[in-house]
Order: sequence, then structure tokens, then C-alpha cells
Amino acid sequence: MVGEQCRIKNQGGRMRKIIFCVLAFFFFPSLLLFAQEEEVVLTITTPQAEYDAETGKIVAQVSTFTWQDVKVVCPFLEIDTQTQEARSEGNISISWGDFQAQARALYYQGKENRLNFLGIEGSNPEIRFSTGEAFFDFNQKRLCLTSSPLLVLQDWEVRAQNIEYSLEEKAWEAHIVRVEREDWQGRAEKALYREGEEFITLEGEAEVQGDSNLLRGEKIFVYLDSGRVRVEGNVEIKLVP
Repeated sequence: MVGEQCRIKNQGGRMRKIIFCVLAFFFFPSLLLFAQEEEVVLTITTPQAEYDAETGKIVAQVSTFTWQDVKVVCPFLEIDTQTQEARSEGNISISWGDFQAQARALYYQGKENRLNFLGIEGSNPEIRFSTGEAFFDFNQKRLCLTSSPLLVLQDWEVRAQNIEYSLEEKAWEAHIVRVEREDWQGRAEKALYREGEEFITLEGEAEVQGDSNLLRGEKIFVYLDSGRVRVEGNVEIKLVP
């Protein structure tokens, strides 16, 4: 009788492993398809996982999302095999290139191939950023900061409605922008900054004000080190007494 129970138990263990492998195969088809269309897309690795037949969910221990040089490590991962969604919260670390970032929660959408974050902040030796919400759009190869985003370049603070970072071009693009540094202020419909450049470019109803002077133009270049400003296109200068 005891031998029969052990045999049934072992069969159950093997069956759970088989079920997990089958579910893993069906959960990741979209990732495998993307991998065929592009070089490498998104992979998820974990040392241990369990499948709950009642809820249809997989709970994995410390898990790592990897896409090109983007790496996201979370303390656990709860995967819904029916909706192809995954969630985690806690101390989540994110890295790509020379950037290191942290977030407090993540949510992955398989259909859109998008990884969403809550409470994310990060930096490299040149730039610091923070936002309440953000997401990696792997199809567009962009990091999008969408909730009160802040970008800090040296002493300049860039606040915007939203900020996008191109992983391929290593360039930041902000929309509905306000730029500040000590007594200097600027605003525009769009701001551009490419990593390694010496200036921020403001475009679209661009203006800067400092030292009691107001400068307007189609395009304004704000130099990070010196605070020098160069204005191009329909330049307007106002001297404030």
C-alpha cells in the first residue's frame, strides 16, 4: 500500500513537471515569434517555479527579464498563463548600458510586448531620471516616462509631460517641457538631448528667460556647462528693466 502511494506521488510529481513545461511553451509563443523576426527579444529565466492548476498561474522565484542589453531582476514573478501577463513588486533592479535603475513594481503585457514599471528612478554618470510610471516598449525599442518625469543633466532640470528614451539612438525626447537652472528658465513644446552632446535643444514656441532677458525663437540651444544660449529662427529678444 505504501509502495503504491509512493508510485502515485511520483507520477503526480512528473505530471506537474510535464504540465509546467507545456504551459511554459504556450505562455512564451509570442516571445519566440518576436525572436524570429528580430535578433533577440525578451526571455524570462528563473531557478524555480510552481504551477497552480486551480488558478492557472505560475509563481516563479527570483526572475530575470532579458532583452538585448536590458536586464530586469525581480524578487518573484506571478504569471497568468491565460492572459500572458506577469506581475512582481518589491526591490526590482533594471540595467542597460551604463544605466542602473530601481523600481517598486512591474507588470508585463505579452500581447503588446511591453514591460510597465511603478516608481522608477535611475542614473548613469551623465544623467539622472525619475518618474511615477514608465514602460519599456520593446517593439519600438524605447523607454517611456509618463508620470511627472524628471530628467537631470548636470545642474539643469528637465520636467515634461512625458519623456522618451531611444535605446538605439541613446537620445532623450521630452514633450511640453520646462527647463530650469538657478535663475534660468526655459520652455518649449519639445526638448531633445543626445547622450554625449554639450547642449539641450528646445523646439516649438521655445523661449528662455534669465538675467532679466527673454529670448524666443524656433530653436534654442542651451549649453549645459556654461549656460550659454543660442537662438535660431525668428529670434525675439525682450529686455526687462
